[in-house]
Amino acid sequence: MVFAFTEYLMLLITGNSYSEKRLGYAADYCPICRALSPVLVTRIANTSHLYFVPIGTGKTLAFTGKCHHCQTIFPVEAMRYDEIMKHPAEVNALIHCTLPDARSIYSDELKLADRIVKQPASLSQSERDQLLEEPFLIYRERIESVFGGGSKLDKSCGMIAIGTTLLIVLLTYACFFFEKDSVIQQRCIILIPFVLTLGCFTCLIQYARIPGKFVKQRAIPAMVRSLKPLNPSKGELNSILGKLRRSGDKIGKKVKIDHLWNALQ
Repeated sequence: MVFAFTEYLMLLITGNSYSEKRLGYAADYCPICRALSPVLVTRIANTSHLYFVPIGTGKTLAFTGKCHHCQTIFPVEAMRYDEIMKHPAEVNALIHCTLPDARSIYSDELKLADRIVKQPASLSQSERDQLLEEPFLIYRERIESVFGGGSKLDKSCGMIAIGTTLLIVLLTYACFFFEKDSVIQQRCIILIPFVLTLGCFTCLIQYARIPGKFVKQRAIPAMVRSLKPLNPSKGELNSILGKLRRSGDKIGKKVKIDHLWNALQ
């Protein structure tokens, strides 16, 4: 038991953790927009820490890009960029500076995107089925993560936490400012645990809403952006969601057909 406690203590003092570092901006192909887009490049690493302070740069695990237009995050090959710009820019400028061969690298994808818009009847059934499933597969892992406890605190949670902290600080200050055992001081003392409890409870409610907000505000709009040029029927979408439900994927349950269909109209 002593050994287990010592090991746990050592993990708190030193260990490894995942870290993300924004590197800057580049041009890359977004699979949702089906176009070359400005992306925010992020490095994901496994970093050693001492008392939760990172030590060194760590081991690079992957690079991701976040599309400027649809906010979708996807893997990128950052090592092939000529450079990564510190500030966002128009896509042609980013192509010129960061990935000059982008149009040749993604020539097949760009030709297919052009066919979808100009010659949708030329798509084979297998191509169409694959294109319809693509946005669901792209967001499948992310939805699994946010509903599996991988959500990050959003701005509303942060604002509640800051507001609660400020109120507690003010009430604590008031306790020392007013005369000892006065009515106001007693009320401030009573209010401190009430404000703390209310703040924590409200923050927990907001945190619990993050996965649902992600689906409605991020996933569905991005999927609509990808699906709209294909003009899918409600039956086709229902079939894809049913297939995902049968395979046990959360996206099949969390993305509601009526919400998705209404957003497409």
